[in-house]
Amino acid sequence: GMCLLSPELVVVLFGEVWRPVIPVLSVLSCGVFFRAAYKCSDVLIRSKGDVYAYAARQAWYTAIIVVGSFIGAILGGLQGVAYAVVMGVVVNYTLMTLLAGRLARVPRGELVRCHVPGIWVSVWMGLALAYAVPMLRAHVKSPLMVLVYSGSVGCFVALLSWACSGPIGSGSNVRSLAVSLLGRQLKTLQPAGGAESGRP
Repeated sequence: GMCLLSPELVVVLFGEVWRPVIPVLSVLSCGVFFRAAYKCSDVLIRSKGDVYAYAARQAWYTAIIVVGSFIGAILGGLQGVAYAVVMGVVVNYTLMTLLAGRLARVPRGELVRCHVPGIWVSVWMGLALAYAVPMLRAHVKSPLMVLVYSGSVGCFVALLSWACSGPIGSGSNVRSLAVSLLGRQLKTLQPAGGAESGRP
């Protein structure tokens, strides 16, 4: 969403004079999830005390950022550096997640399956926004309203795809909790309904 809506975000938050940073923000926004998510693995690895494996992966991360930024700056300027940063973040997320899974004794197949519900929702939300955002830009003049309408579309499609994910979302802890709470609520309402129906 941030990648597609970077022009509106920049204009609304910073103003028209910051438009030159839109291409860089569009690239960097692709790494937001990976940047935030690998912090969870970071905490687990530190708590386990595997400092050498942690240091090795951080060395790879640093090397990719430094070398990639140098090459990216030559080939694409500031936007090339942004691509290098995102690539480094994705690689670091992968390495840290695999290490955390090994320390927690979680099979790699299970790690992959944990990502499937999120990927399913993200794909559908991305497709919906890729279709809706150009239409909104053509018919809505206010960048703020484009953000509001796009956010509404994205949330609706995300909830719809999550609710209709079927077996794909069966491994989602959030969905399992929601289904469990809904089931409990229905069970509490059922006796009351039965008692009312039995009255003369």
